[in-house]
Amino acid sequence: MTEGRYLDKKSLRKRTAWFIHIEIDRVVANLKNGVVGKEHALGSLNTLHQMASTLKDIDSMQHVCKVMNRIIDSAHTTGAFYFTEYRREARG
Repeated sequence: MTEGRYLDKKSLRKRTAWFIHIEIDRVVANLKNGVVGKEHALGSLNTLHQMASTLKDIDSMQHVCKVMNRIIDSAHTTGAFYFTEYRREARG
């Protein structure tokens, strides 16, 4: 009777991969809106990378690393991801 309450490995991997991608979007949105800073976003992404690593989900690990590299390479230090590019466009 309790068998239906537990996920098999394949379903668990799919749900975890889905969760990782949704959380990446949430973290980046929070960074863009200035809700979190660069360091907090990188910490959150590091946690997601560890989750993907535990599942040996190479695609998710690569995706998280790409997002982390973009954040690390960005010029800003506090929130508002792409804020620098937005300011340049405003000056026109």
